[in-house]
Amino acid sequence: MVLPLDQWLSLSMRDVSLSNAVPERLLIASGNPWSFCLAAEREIARQYATAEVDALNLFKLCSRASPHWRTRDKVIETIDRKFERFVRPIISGRDITSDLRLPSAKIPALPSTYEALRAYECDGAKVGLAVISTVSSLTTIQYPSSLAEFGSVLEPAWRSAHLSLFIGQAVREMHYDAIVIFNGRHCYSRPFCDAVASRSEVIRYEQGSAGNRYISAASSVHEPEALKQIIEGHDFDPVAGDAFFQSRMKRESTN
Repeated sequence: MVLPLDQWLSLSMRDVSLSNAVPERLLIASGNPWSFCLAAEREIARQYATAEVDALNLFKLCSRASPHWRTRDKVIETIDRKFERFVRPIISGRDITSDLRLPSAKIPALPSTYEALRAYECDGAKVGLAVISTVSSLTTIQYPSSLAEFGSVLEPAWRSAHLSLFIGQAVREMHYDAIVIFNGRHCYSRPFCDAVASRSEVIRYEQGSAGNRYISAASSVHEPEALKQIIEGHDFDPVAGDAFFQSRMKRESTN
């Protein structure tokens, strides 16, 4: 479902995304310091005024170790302290970031082939697909002749994916009713989502077609079935579609 952020003030989250009863315990896993994500997380926290809403700074523990962010970006986010300034004050529960006790499991060696990486899973988490989602996005390489083509982004994505898994395993033991996270498909988020899904309802959200809208789904919005449901749930508007296309062409005429 796609909604302007301001409409979330007058709607219950149960009507929008959660399939079960309004949760008593909710965790916001803040994995992306993008301002839009933080705005969405604040609105989600407000909607659950009667619930115990905890927060996890997944960016601090995991995302910043992924290849998605440059050193400059990490320094800026460290100084800005967005999570501490904008998310932590709005939650009704507590910040569990420093409470987690991660398993001391060793990160295994990278698979030797693309096929082996794609098939790699650990504790039910599709770690390999999470890594591929990240490295393919960052390099725009979809079908490499070898893993070496992914260059320097592959190793940190592999490490980040396993760290995400370890965090998910720790959070899983905390038995939250529901967990909300942005995106949920990259190396820092998908293993986390897969690990906690056996104990908690996981809701992933993405930015919609406009700057103040977002989409929520019970699986990655990029998965075919989820995308199919999103398309079927909204009437086709040719005028809006053409306006969106023309705006993209003006911004990137060579695209």
